[in-house]
Amino acid sequence: MQPLPLRLLSKKLRESGCTVVTIVTPMLWARIYAFGVTMNVPSLFYYVSAAAGVVQLILLQRLVSAPDPEQPAPPETKEAE
Repeated sequence: MQPLPLRLLSKKLRESGCTVVTIVTPMLWARIYAFGVTMNVPSLFYYVSAAAGVVQLILLQRLVSAPDPEQPAPPETKEAE
């Protein structure tokens, strides 16, 4: 059996929903949980996940409030002196 070419392999992985994030994220969270357990603070996992959620919300709020780069700037108005 011949191995699939890299191009076809990556297409199959994308179609199955397998990305680097879906592979790396559980390993990251497992390390955080294991570190908390070894430090006798098992709730550290929840603190870190809550902080990550807050960071996501802050980034989302900043992205939503940012001006659209495609939209032209409004014309400047000169105030009467």
